[in-house]
Amino acid sequence: MTTNKKRLLGAAMIVLLVGAGITVISYRSPAADQTGRAEQWLVVKTDPLVHQIGLVGKIEPDTTLTLTAPFDGNVQANLVEQGQRVDAGQMLLRMDPATLEIQLREALSAQLKARRTV
Repeated sequence: MTTNKKRLLGAAMIVLLVGAGITVISYRSPAADQTGRAEQWLVVKTDPLVHQIGLVGKIEPDTTLTLTAPFDGNVQANLVEQGQRVDAGQMLLRMDPATLEIQLREALSAQLKARRTV
């Protein structure tokens, strides 16, 4: 090996050793890094985690039932609101029985007339 090659190899070794030393110094442990610093305490506040989702759409019933009254007449009182959940057997509205009473009287008078003729 020539003297120039030995000098070049020696210079490369020195550069490599200096680079390795800088790398070791820059990657020191965090505990050794904080020995000269003052400690700092932070207060941690707990807050409930709340998720909110905004939706736009139309809610429709799963099934729709059409109910018919047992007789013709006027509605006297509506006991539920549209969209309200109801239970089986719950009264939904109250019918005015005046029309039914008139029809009953007419049927009774027709029956009496029929008996007279017989």
